[in-house]
Amino acid sequence: MAQNKFEIVRLGDTKTVVTENKTVTTSVKAGLILIGGAALFFGVRAIVRNVKASQGARQTKVDKDSLSLEKSWYTNAANSLKTAFDAVLTYDSETIEGIILQLKNADD
Repeated sequence: MAQNKFEIVRLGDTKTVVTENKTVTTSVKAGLILIGGAALFFGVRAIVRNVKASQGARQTKVDKDSLSLEKSWYTNAANSLKTAFDAVLTYDSETIEGIILQLKNADD
């Protein structure tokens, strides 16, 4: 009956482990697992972000007769807000505040 021998291996250890005539470097295995896990994590995160973005904003009922601005203004404002919020690690607060201050009622 063969005895199994166990050895404690730490992450980053470059010691070579020999098991059943197969040589495997533990640091390479650990590195591949970490890279694969990170790729999976960020891949799933990107997919979820894209799905949420494609769903769009929630639609609310608006009384179109009480809108105080031209229809094209709303389209331009929406595009400007999207650009302002898409800035990397920050947002364009002046643009956002400027658009909000132009709204005159709840339907706007």
